[in-house]
Amino acid sequence: MNKSILIPTLCLVLWLALISPSHSQGLKFCPVELKIAGQCGSSGIYNCYIAVNARYGAAAMTKDCSCQPLSNNEQDCKCLIVCQH
Repeated sequence: MNKSILIPTLCLVLWLALISPSHSQGLKFCPVELKIAGQCGSSGIYNCYIAVNARYGAAAMTKDCSCQPLSNNEQDCKCLIVCQH
């Protein structure tokens, strides 16, 4: 690769690497609660993640889910989702 192209390309890559983390710092996560069918069990947190992600979409960046068993074969899912960019 030509040196006249290589140096600006490397500078651009380094600049983007430094800027990307600062953009994610502006995100605010808020708690959401969702009741779904089934019991928590070994895959309860994963099922909560899937249910919340299906309801709010991938842009919500669902994280930190927890599962609480309820009566009548239900589970209470609590997760964090992006509520402000």
